[in-house]
Amino acid sequence: MPARAEEDLDTRRLYWPGDTPFLDPATEDLILVDWQIHTGPADELHTVELASDDVDDAQHKLNVAVRAARDAGASWADIGRAVGISRQSAHERWAKMLAE
Repeated sequence: MPARAEEDLDTRRLYWPGDTPFLDPATEDLILVDWQIHTGPADELHTVELASDDVDDAQHKLNVAVRAARDAGASWADIGRAVGISRQSAHERWAKMLAE
């Protein structure tokens, strides 16, 4: 453990006398920033995973809705218009799924 004179916060070398379980607030803030830098990528990747799950759920919901629309008699042109794509694109995207 470094002595007080060896403390260098820029290199993360901290002095702590060990006679108290508490650090001064400035040092705690530095440790928190370091921790956030360390965990930041994992936190953001978790956000990506959650967004991906949302996309999967939305895609499933859309597939179910397209199947229901076709079963109710909607044309590929109607479905394409509803999702903002062409009749041909709608057919290419969902016809195989509906045949399964």
